[in-house]
Amino acid sequence: MIWKLSALTPTWREGLQKGNGGAWCFYPPAGELKSPGSRVRMMGRLALDPGASIGPHMHTENEEVYIILSGSGRYLDGGEYHDVGPGDVTLTSPEGPHALENTGTEPLVFVALFAEKES
Repeated sequence: MIWKLSALTPTWREGLQKGNGGAWCFYPPAGELKSPGSRVRMMGRLALDPGASIGPHMHTENEEVYIILSGSGRYLDGGEYHDVGPGDVTLTSPEGPHALENTGTEPLVFVALFAEKES
């Protein structure tokens, strides 16, 4: 499947996982990610405003990947914060919560992918 960014409708979301500020989110239409055999349940392109954050949260039954496209931020993984920027890829850690904060002066743009763990 292919989704063109220009064909997706942006959605403004605030307080992602009880974080600060908000982000413009571009998601494929509901239901289109449920192809047979796929464990992907959410995928989107997000643009997190300067100073905004996705609050700390856990993943126990699934995994989440962030692919940073532009901007700068801090990613919480396993209890420690790490600077992230273009080209960096994060994967949720089962040891603790993860979070993402925009520390720059322009939007932090990234792709988020959410998949069920293999059973």
